[in-house]
Amino acid sequence: MKLYLAVTPDELELPLGVYDSAIELARIFGINAQGVRTSIFRNQSGLHRSAKFIKVEVNLKINPNTGEIQDCNDNE
Repeated sequence: MKLYLAVTPDELELPLGVYDSAIELARIFGINAQGVRTSIFRNQSGLHRSAKFIKVEVNLKINPNTGEIQDCNDNE
């Protein structure tokens, strides 16, 4: 699963928001989704928009019966 984050454009990179898609993130910041993807690809600082965008790959799954979060890398 991919998550798109807006973080502060400083050395701490504190989270400003977590989104399921680049489109959702783009709507919040008033830009188009391709602009978000380009910013991530070019690793732009985000200083001019007060947020840096990053993409995170998460290897977790949720058991629909129990709601338990499981690591997809577990060898059970």
